[in-house]
Amino acid sequence: MFVRGAEAGELLVAGKYGLGALTWSPLNSGWLTGRFRRGEPVELTSFRKAVAWKFDLSLPGNQRKLDAVEQLRAVAEEAGVSLTHLALAFAASHRAVTSVILGPGTAGHLDDQLAAADVRIDDHILDRIDEIVPPGTNLNPPYTDYTPPALADAGQRRRAACLTESGPSRAVLPDGDSRPGKPSLPTSLDAMKGRGPVPRGCPE
Repeated sequence: MFVRGAEAGELLVAGKYGLGALTWSPLNSGWLTGRFRRGEPVELTSFRKAVAWKFDLSLPGNQRKLDAVEQLRAVAEEAGVSLTHLALAFAASHRAVTSVILGPGTAGHLDDQLAAADVRIDDHILDRIDEIVPPGTNLNPPYTDYTPPALADAGQRRRAACLTESGPSRAVLPDGDSRPGKPSLPTSLDAMKGRGPVPRGCPE
């Protein structure tokens, strides 16, 4: 519920073409269990210490999450379910989502989370959630757990051309085609240093 950016991209495409999608961290690292509340200290486990900024309640993004948690607790009470069950049922309610990846810390957490499989939330409750975190938006934009290598490494997104002293030159690409290369300097250097595909004929 806190990270809904996928609704504007990946889930939109999946729904359009009948593809299935798995969502992960539906409880937002414990935020959507109601565990973290304003005025109460956060217990820093080994995991939380590794990403301590995500649990620093003084940060503006986390302040927004604290406010949203209180509003969502009221919505969960209105729906007659726990906040945990509301969050899991919400994640599974999107038509493109085929399954929700859980991350219980104990056997008790697992039993509780599995019970959410039978929870259904109606349109009125979904509309209330939309008022708190609008569809297609991320409540805390800097909150990113994982950047796929295909997005982080330019060499995996495009084929680089050779870089000569006079600038990019025409390269013979692995599929036998050739084209004038016009990549940015860092992309070309990354490819030549082994961080991306090097077209045939480029200096290794």
